[in-house]
Amino acid sequence: EEALKKVKDDAKLADKSFEKDNNNVWRVTLDKVLFGNASDYLTGLSYREVKSLTTSDVAQSYRRLLARHCDVVYSGTLSVADVRRVVGNSLPLKQCVEPMTDTERTQLTYAEPIVYYYNLPKMRQTLISVYQPLPAAITDKQRTSLRLWGDYFGGGMSSVLFQEMREFRSMCYYASGWEMLPDHLHHADHPAGYVTRIGTQGDKAMEVLALTDSLLNVPVITYPAGVDIARQ
Repeated sequence: EEALKKVKDDAKLADKSFEKDNNNVWRVTLDKVLFGNASDYLTGLSYREVKSLTTSDVAQSYRRLLARHCDVVYSGTLSVADVRRVVGNSLPLKQCVEPMTDTERTQLTYAEPIVYYYNLPKMRQTLISVYQPLPAAITDKQRTSLRLWGDYFGGGMSSVLFQEMREFRSMCYYASGWEMLPDHLHHADHPAGYVTRIGTQGDKAMEVLALTDSLLNVPVITYPAGVDIARQ
C-alpha cells in the first residue's frame, strides 16, 4: 500500500506540474507526432485512473504479467541447468502460457508538413523539434549509415546542427538530433525517422525553424571532419 501511495502521489504531482515545465509538453507532443493515437500518453492511465487503483488491481495485473512468455538473458559462467534452476526459483515459469504481445509502435509518415504549436506564455525558452520521416532502413548497411549520419548531423558539440545553430550564429541554447529506428529483428520494414531538438528564445524561433529545415535538406557532407568524429 505504501508503494501504491507513492505511485499515486507521483502521478498527482506530474499532473499538476505538467505545464510548469515545457520539457513535459515537448515530450508529450513529440510522442503524438511520432505515433499518433498510439502515443504512450494517450494509451496509458490517466491521473484519475491511477488515483482509483487498488492493491487488488495491482496484484491482478502482476499475475497477468507472470502468465506471459518471457525471454531470460544471462551472461556468465553458470551452466544452462544452473541458470534454469535459479530462474525457476524466482519465477513461476510453468505459468507462462500466454504469448508475448508485440508492443512495437510504427512511426507515422506525413503527406505534407504539419505544425503543432503549444502556447506557454510564462516559459522563457522555446523548444522546437522537427520530425523527418524516412524510408525503412532494412539492411545493416542502411541502419549503420543512418546512425553515422545521425551522429554527424546532431550527435554532439561537433555536429552540423550544434555548429551551425550555436557556434556560428548563437541562435540557441542547445541543439541535438537523433535517428529513430524500429526493431531490426521483427519490424525492419517499418519507417525510420530523424528528430531534432533545439532550445532557443521565442523571438528566434522562426529563424531556428527555417535553418533547421534548410540544414536537413542539404544533400552533401559539409563537415568531413564531423564524419570522422561520428565514426568513433
